[in-house]
Amino acid sequence: MIEAVLVSLLGSDRTFGPVEEACRVLDERVTESSGLAASRLRPGTFLTHNDSGNPARLYRFDLKGKVLAEYLIEGAANIDWEGMATRREKQTDWVYLGDIGDNLQIRTEVQVYRFPEPVAGGQTRVDRLERYTLQYPNGPRNAEALSVDPKTGAIWIVTKTSQGPAEVYNGTLGKAGGKVRLKKAGELKVDTGGTDRQGGLLVTDGAFSPDGRYVVLRTYTGALEFDVPKDRTAWWRSKPRPAPVADHRGGEAICYSHDGASLMMTTEGSPFPVFRVPIRADRAPAKTS
Repeated sequence: MIEAVLVSLLGSDRTFGPVEEACRVLDERVTESSGLAASRLRPGTFLTHNDSGNPARLYRFDLKGKVLAEYLIEGAANIDWEGMATRREKQTDWVYLGDIGDNLQIRTEVQVYRFPEPVAGGQTRVDRLERYTLQYPNGPRNAEALSVDPKTGAIWIVTKTSQGPAEVYNGTLGKAGGKVRLKKAGELKVDTGGTDRQGGLLVTDGAFSPDGRYVVLRTYTGALEFDVPKDRTAWWRSKPRPAPVADHRGGEAICYSHDGASLMMTTEGSPFPVFRVPIRADRAPAKTS
């Protein structure tokens, strides 16, 4: 069932419209859409990947529900891919893949892969790959939310846990791979409510808006949007506003559309629906005499 209630945001001019089903992807190659990002080079299309145990492949689809391309990521392994992002840096449009899932919390290191966004259709190999090995400062953590600040390039990871608050980490990637020691920025209490009490505590994905002004985190039952203040490292301290998500089993991934006008979401399973939540743009402040 799709939630059709307009969410009004107290203290903000931004509002979220009702959840809409934008399309349904029928391609059986995508069975566990666990990460989602808007393409920068092909506006109107999106990139997604499967969850753990699947081949190291990335898929491009459009909002007609058609998979347009399958990218084979050479030199990568899908131990537990859980999140992704896109960002432009010095005329290059990068894709970031987060191999950061760790349900048993036994991985002493996790990975983020980075490569230029491919544009070809059909099946294509990606062989220009940067691999970053990440370590937490306080031992293994399970996480599914990977986001990249479009202004600074900093990576952000928010842990997935129902045992206390989520933990927020960040790090800076080097130019061509290598080891990254993450820093703990702080702890964040997440609770989006809903009938699935535990599901409302579990952060399953996150993303920066294309203009870098907002960050969204989602759980199984809802989403929270944060303003990014002047001190960009403190976004998680902002008071979040709630956003709706579809009441659909297996919903995990979230991102902003290329123009920042909507939140986009996918679910696990095949076929899988793609949901859209329109965002009403901030209104200009009233003029004063």
